[in-house]
Amino acid sequence: MGDDLRMTPRMLRKICQEKDLYDTPELNDKLYLHYKGFKKIENLDEYTGLKALWLECNGISKIEGLDKLSELRCLYLHSNCIERIENLGALSALVVLQLSHNRIRVAENLAGLTSLETLNLSHNCFQKVADVQGLTECPSITTLDLSDNHIEEHQGLLEILQQLPNLACLYLKGNPFVRNMTNYRKLLICHLPNLKYLDERPVFELERRTAEAWGRGGREMEIEERKRFQEEKEFADKRNMEEFRKLQDTTRLRTQMALDRIEREAQGAAAALGAVHIQQPVTDSIQHPVAAETEEIDLNQLD
Repeated sequence: MGDDLRMTPRMLRKICQEKDLYDTPELNDKLYLHYKGFKKIENLDEYTGLKALWLECNGISKIEGLDKLSELRCLYLHSNCIERIENLGALSALVVLQLSHNRIRVAENLAGLTSLETLNLSHNCFQKVADVQGLTECPSITTLDLSDNHIEEHQGLLEILQQLPNLACLYLKGNPFVRNMTNYRKLLICHLPNLKYLDERPVFELERRTAEAWGRGGREMEIEERKRFQEEKEFADKRNMEEFRKLQDTTRLRTQMALDRIEREAQGAAAALGAVHIQQPVTDSIQHPVAAETEEIDLNQLD
C-alpha cells in the first residue's frame, strides 16, 4: 500500500493545509478525510480536539484508531466497506453516527455511545429482526434509519423499537416486511408515542389520534375519533372566525372613532380661523378719536 493511499501523519498535515486547517493537530475541531481512497483509519491520536470527522467514500473495512478522540460529536463513515460496528467505546460524546452503505450485518457494541441521538444504518445487510436487537443498548437514539436493508419479517421489531423511548424519527422503507405488514403505519404510530416522522412523511395529529384509537378499539373507534377530530376542527375554525370578525369590528370602530376625532379637530380649527377673519373688518371701521375731532374742527371753520 503506497503512502499516497495511507493516512500517514504527513498526508494528514497536507490535507489540513489544503483545507485551511491548523498545522497543530490538537487545535483542529474538524477533519475532512473523505474521497481519499484510504483503506485504514490510523495516525489520528494527536487530533484530540476533533468534534467532527468525515471519512465517507473511502475503502475502510474496519472501525479503529479512534480511541483518543473522546470529544468527537459527529462521525461520518458511510459508503465504505465496514462489516462490524466496533471500537467505539471511547466515543461517549458522539451524537451522530453515519454508517449507511456499508456491509454491516449486526447492530452491536453501541452501549458506550451514551450521547448518541442519530444513527444511520440504511443500505446495509440486516436480514432478521434479531440482527438489530443491539439497538436497545443505546436508548438515547432519537433518529434511526434502517431503510433499504433486507429484513423480511417484523415479529419482535416493535418490542425493540419500544425500548428506544426518545425515538422521534424512524425510517424503515425499502425492507421487504414493510410491503407485507398490515396496518404498517398505524401499528408503529400507536406503539411509539413520541414518533414524529415515519419514512417519507410526518405524523400529524389526526393520524396519531386515529392510530391510537384504532389500537384501543379497532376500526369502529378509529372512525369515531376521526369524526370527533373533524368536529373539533370545525368548532375551532368557527371560533377562530368569530374572533377574527370581532377583531375586524373592533378595528373598524377604532378607525371610525379616530376619523371622527380628526374631523372634529379640523372643524374646530376651521371655526377658529373663521372667527379671526370676521373680527378684522370691525376693527378697521372704528375711527380714531383724534381723527374724528379733527374732522369736526374743520367743519366748524367752514361755518
